[in-house]
Amino acid sequence: MAAYREERDSSEASQNSAYCYNYISFCLSGDGAAVLLRALQPVENLEIMDKLRTKGKEGNSLLKKEGVGLCNGPSKLCQALGIKKDTVNKVDLCHSNDIWLEKGETIDDSRIVKCKRININYAEEWKDKPLRFYIKGNIFNSVKDKKAESAMSG
Repeated sequence: MAAYREERDSSEASQNSAYCYNYISFCLSGDGAAVLLRALQPVENLEIMDKLRTKGKEGNSLLKKEGVGLCNGPSKLCQALGIKKDTVNKVDLCHSNDIWLEKGETIDDSRIVKCKRININYAEEWKDKPLRFYIKGNIFNSVKDKKAESAMSG
């Protein structure tokens, strides 16, 4: 698990901090607890994200798809937000002007897909735990779990 890796890699791991590997994770509280952000729905500054993702190359814009593809994966998300290990690793989210979390819209629990994480067969007893969450029907999610979605009511 990434949270375990962060604790192992850093003796200074603390809550409310961002840790950056090839994805971004937030160690929010508790021992070995983390939230890994693997995608997001861009809502502002799409032109800036597009330039960061496409390196400003003409004709490569991802905006023609309303931003789908800008942030739908851990590396894409970091590229679009300009997140690099040397700039945000171990940054305190409560006091940083560079990276922070904001409250978004409230999503009804009935719309949240809960499923196992992707490509973690090495995680032994954790590989099948429902530790991945996304909004059903959101086009900005990279991989959908059709089995988990069909098991949802509604």
